Amino acid sequence: MRHYITSGHLPQSLLFAGAAGSGKTRQAMDFFKSLNCIESPGSPCGRCAVCFKLRSGSHPDLVVFEPPVVGRQVDALREVLDGIRLRPFEARQRLVLIEPAEDLNKSSSNALLKALEEPPPATVFILISHNPALLLPTIVSRCQVLRFAPSAPAGEGAADLAEFRSAVREILAGGDPLALMAKVQPLDREELAGPLSVLDALLRDLWLLSCGAASLVAAELAGLDLRPDYYELDEIWQLLRGLRRGGENQNLKAAFAEIAIRLGRLRAA
Repeated sequence: MRHYITSGHLPQSLLFAGAAGSGKTRQAMDFFKSLNCIESPGSPCGRCAVCFKLRSGSHPDLVVFEPPVVGRQVDALREVLDGIRLRPFEARQRLVLIEPAEDLNKSSSNALLKALEEPPPATVFILISHNPALLLPTIVSRCQVLRFAPSAPAGEGAADLAEFRSAVREILAGGDPLALMAKVQPLDREELAGPLSVLDALLRDLWLLSCGAASLVAAELAGLDLRPDYYELDEIWQLLRGLRRGGENQNLKAAFAEIAIRLGRLRAA
């Protein structure tokens, strides 16, 4: 596995957040293959035992938990958690997939929180949520959040988003960050949703790229000489988080300028 996986930078708990149908579950499955492919770690071959077992739904280290709506939900979750105390059977990294995570009740959420605080060895938790606002804040705080953007709207808004996306790609390709961002940045908070969804999807792909999963990223990043730095990605994520929570007096120009500068630093030296 590539540097950011083998060096311990792989988060043990992830939250894939976004509207239903935005590809979160497929991305989680592809990520498991990327982590564990025997022939081509980081770029699944589709032929080895890991890829074959995942395709047939029989891999013992892929654990899927769908919170039941009837019965003792917490007992069902505890049974899953008890079964992953030891190291994985075959894989380098076990994946525990919980979907939809917002269906966890209070007791189950508390049981999961304890597992996230004291994770089993060689195990990655991925929570799939269509509405992360319903999750316990303490669970969200334990996860690296990757937001999946909905499909862009048609018409003028779609054209504006395409222009913003193009400018961001030019920055990553070596263009002037401040000049390019100044042309496309939103002027008020009512225009924030589209650009933030573009940056969320981009940050998800850059994070996957930093983990060596180049085959899973968007085609528009192909051919760019990038070397995403974990620190810079985290700083960009904090800036996006601040933009979502910011008040009416927040300086959007300064925030997007800093994002542009940090995106420009992601090019390989």
